[in-house]
Amino acid sequence: GSGRSLYLAALYEKTKRPYIIVTYNLLQAQKLYEDLAQLVSEQDVFLYPANELMIADLNIASPELRAQRIATLNHLIQEQKGIVIVPVAGLRKILPPKDIWERHLLHWKVDDVIHLDESIHLLIAMGYVRSDMVTSPGEFSIRGGIIDVYPLTEEDTVRIELFDDVIDSIRTFSAQNQRPKE
Repeated sequence: GSGRSLYLAALYEKTKRPYIIVTYNLLQAQKLYEDLAQLVSEQDVFLYPANELMIADLNIASPELRAQRIATLNHLIQEQKGIVIVPVAGLRKILPPKDIWERHLLHWKVDDVIHLDESIHLLIAMGYVRSDMVTSPGEFSIRGGIIDVYPLTEEDTVRIELFDDVIDSIRTFSAQNQRPKE
């Protein structure tokens, strides 16, 4: 119960070391995640949602759960402190090696040169779907010198404006009203 969560939170606060907590099912993992998120900083607690049955796992493959998985995997490759909660079924999932995962992370900044064809192939290989207008997580679009990407792990869409093949600006915007934010 909550005593276990309190003990884990106190242990984490005292040691500030990384922990992986394995639970016997997804429901228990979610309960523990919610408890620990109340007791320690929410940025230090990660849930890797996975279900025991493959068919159930396909049914819960919502963008939110995929985003949680991606955020957890990104946290793990950074080898930082934190608490990762995973059901036993998550341990049985076959994941890419760390070097392959890192190669498929995008690190673009202003003044970088982008090869558009390579970027399209990379986004598609990462599971993004090309669309005319980006409206939901996991989509991207290219119109002239503008690349819009809606990452699974972000609330807002990212717009990359190019001058020829050089990144001129990167900013976020709302997918609902297409207005810039930052």
